Amino acid sequence: MKNLKKLILGIGIVGIIFSGSILADSEINNEDEKLSQDYINYLNLSDEEKQKVEIIPEKYDVDYDEFFSKYSDDNNNEDSLPIDGSTTIPTSFDLRKKFKINVENQGSEGNCWIFATLGAMRTHLALKNSLSVTPNLSERHLDYLTSNLYTDKNFLREQGAGGNFTYSLRYFMNNDGPVLESKVPYSNSYSTAAELKKLDAMTPDYYVHKIVSFPTIKVKNGLYYNGSKQLTDAEVTTFRNQVKKHIMNNGGVYCSIRTNSKFADSGNKHYNQFDDGSIDRSECGGHAITIIGWDDNYSRNNFYGAFKPKKNGAWLVVNNYGENWGYNGTQWISYEDYRVNSDLHGFLSVDKTLRKVSQTFSNQKLYNALKKCYTDASYSVTSNDTSKTLSIIDLIDNVNTINVLNLSNLELTDEDLNQLTTFSFPKVNRISVSSNKITTINSLYKYRDATTLDIGYNNISSIGVVSQFENLATLTASSNNITNIDCLSSLQNLKTLYISNNQIASYHLADTSKYSTFNLLSQKLTFSNKLEDGSYEVAYPDVILRSKDKDDKLYTPYGMKYVGCKETSDGKGILVDKTAKEVYVFVKGGNLGSTKFSITNYDKLKKGDINKDGKVDLLDVFLSYNKNLKYASGSELKWEELILTDFNGDEKVDLLDVYLVYNKYLKESK
Repeated sequence: MKNLKKLILGIGIVGIIFSGSILADSEINNEDEKLSQDYINYLNLSDEEKQKVEIIPEKYDVDYDEFFSKYSDDNNNEDSLPIDGSTTIPTSFDLRKKFKINVENQGSEGNCWIFATLGAMRTHLALKNSLSVTPNLSERHLDYLTSNLYTDKNFLREQGAGGNFTYSLRYFMNNDGPVLESKVPYSNSYSTAAELKKLDAMTPDYYVHKIVSFPTIKVKNGLYYNGSKQLTDAEVTTFRNQVKKHIMNNGGVYCSIRTNSKFADSGNKHYNQFDDGSIDRSECGGHAITIIGWDDNYSRNNFYGAFKPKKNGAWLVVNNYGENWGYNGTQWISYEDYRVNSDLHGFLSVDKTLRKVSQTFSNQKLYNALKKCYTDASYSVTSNDTSKTLSIIDLIDNVNTINVLNLSNLELTDEDLNQLTTFSFPKVNRISVSSNKITTINSLYKYRDATTLDIGYNNISSIGVVSQFENLATLTASSNNITNIDCLSSLQNLKTLYISNNQIASYHLADTSKYSTFNLLSQKLTFSNKLEDGSYEVAYPDVILRSKDKDDKLYTPYGMKYVGCKETSDGKGILVDKTAKEVYVFVKGGNLGSTKFSITNYDKLKKGDINKDGKVDLLDVFLSYNKNLKYASGSELKWEELILTDFNGDEKVDLLDVYLVYNKYLKESK
């Protein structure tokens, strides 16, 4: 919110960095289900209205459960612990007791988001470097370098206009800043090409390596919501404690709130902000400030207006209106404020060291693909086409915006995948390395947060590492040499599975009914054990038995095709015709359709050579006749023994049939 200048706009503010894009004002599809509703509302404004918005809504909300799966005490995350090593969090805390916090003044421009961002950074630097006073960083430099004065940086905002925490991150990621206030004072203005070029050429005084964005939480009538999910009291406490720990360990937290005209009144010393969410949107605008402490016992009755919070407790914030505003530039915001918990960000690692990550690639196609990937995402990258070397500045890598890696048809080898993992893609959710020459995917463990993985058309035999992809929803692994998929049983989010053209004879997945797609088409199954002379029966692989079960996901109503064999009477296997040139079972349809189960290792017998002397003669015919007399039904006769049948059709096998069959074999032998 602009100081001394009322901004009448009711645009909501939400925050995300964990899964968001940091491209400036670029339009994206309103139908994207992940977009925050507040950002969709912003997109629907006219261009003129957008220019008046001081806090541009973040594009995405931060999910509560996702956040705490990555950033919690349970994960032994050192950043989640209080700086003093204590196991308890005090009921009140104030960073000003550790160092002096200089209170800034943004004047009449819409740069509160810049002051709040650098305010959090200043307290982080003071805390981590044991300073007695917060360092003075240049808001004006950030203001200019994130404006449309620099067309190559893809920002649409005018200098002095609104933005958000994500805009600041883009400034850091471009290696543009921050710089010290003494180099670019806030009172200065710049307009000539030479002046703007000089600003752009400045070397940062600090480099940002890691940030954190907290879950997006709004409070209505004392109830806390993350999206449509209502949080329990325990979850609210966990969230609030995490923010408190961050303040103790890493410094202040950027936040944004809704305000009205009373908030901007410098003469209103005793105004304490409370917004229960019921205020008319036309009566409030957005404003960014920095949380520097809290008091769990701050009375609910201290807050302005007829509406009061349901419980005591408030955040201590430092504003950007100078020391004459509020209580020496600070104010209290209720824990139950509608917006104060919805757009929280902080710094985890900021120092004076420029870090780079470099990799020389063996594969020209991979080099070209990654270079394009970084360039398309407007990520700072240095390339050497001769040596095939890429170098990126390791700035705020946990907000790398690349979420799709399409590396199909690049002739990738296992070594190429190892070289790829030099670079982190923490936001990647879709990975395709299909149609390459890969035999192992263990190195992809680095990208285990992906939700879609395509490794089809390679030479992969084991996918055990996929069990670590807890968020995986779709797996495509067709046309490999995979024999076992039991590792997938632990993946609760996996709903779509394409794994055709492999060698999966059995699996032990607890519940295949949960899959919307379960495609095991065209498995290449082989019984390669040697069939001994007296052995003719081969049991079905597990998957074929499943295809015969009406209650199984693999059930096929289309039946089987038998070549050189027939099914056993119990339906659990086949009897092999050792006189056949080829023996296999073919599944005609269903999720296992076109699967072929082949018997490959047996000594082929000559049909009719019952005494195995290498020829079929009258003796074999008589032997067959005797077997027919013994086993009238023929049910126990082997394939090669069935040379004598009711040849003349008189419904009996007798000596006349012996004579006719013998003559037949004599003719065939000639």
